[in-house]
Order: sequence, then C-alpha cells, then structure tokens
Amino acid sequence: VLPYIEENQDLELAMAILLPKEVGIDEFENNLTLVNWKQWLSQAQMQPISLTLPRFRIEDRFDLQTDLKALGLTSIFIPEANFKGIIAKEELYIDKAIHKTFVRVDEKGLDTIASAMAKREETSRSNEVPYEFMADRPFIFVIWDRKTESILLMGRLAIP
Repeated sequence: VLPYIEENQDLELAMAILLPKEVGIDEFENNLTLVNWKQWLSQAQMQPISLTLPRFRIEDRFDLQTDLKALGLTSIFIPEANFKGIIAKEELYIDKAIHKTFVRVDEKGLDTIASAMAKREETSRSNEVPYEFMADRPFIFVIWDRKTESILLMGRLAIP
C-alpha cells in the first residue's frame, strides 16, 4: 500500500499493488471481490520495503452514453430534457457523456514514496531488512480513499 501525499485533507488516498504469486492475472482478477479486497487490506501490515515498480502511463476514454441509457437515464439525452432546478436555461440537454482516466507512475512519484519510507526506517528500533517487492509481472493497482474506503480507480498492467 503506497500512500499519496495530497494537499486535500478531505481525502486520504492510497495505491495498492496486487501482485499475484501463484495464479495468472486473469484468475486473480476473477477472484478480486469486495470481500477478498477487505480481507487483504485487513491483513496488510506497514513495513519497510524495497520497491521495484515499472514506470507506466495509462490513459483511456469511455463514452458513457450507452451505459447511462441502459441504467434508465434516457431523458437527459433528448432536446426535451428537464433540468429545472439545476440551471435556469430551459433548452439544455446532454449530447455526450465521456469519462476520461489518466494514471501515471514515474520516478517523481516514487521519490516521494521512498522518502516517506526512509523516515519510517530511521525511526524503527529494529534492524529489519526491507521486504523486496518487485512488480516484474502483470499486476492490478487500486487507488482508494482510506477514510471512506471507496475505490476510486482500478486498473491492470499486463506488460510491466
């Protein structure tokens, strides 16, 4: 679990790297349920680590119009849509609904994490050898708010 350092005090963001040991990424992903996620988090322990994580950038764009219509939000996409109480302009409707996602992990992000972990090691009273964590095979990453326990983003890196 890697903490994000944010200026926004309302959020307590973290990233978890889920690296399957004994099964392939597809089988691991099929077993990724809310119950398993919560169990894995409850078993996680803070400890010094030596982290090897590839640089990656994932960007995608999704057209949500079909999905929103399937959920029953059809009237917002027609010229007769009713947004009274939200906006004064009466002739308003939604033409497109697009979701864009962007995640980047690079040396700058790791520098912040490494310096935070170095402080933990300096205050430690034991001479623990950092746990070697090398993400050198497909993995899943999860970004969530630790205060609300809400998963904000989940992705998969198939070719690290």
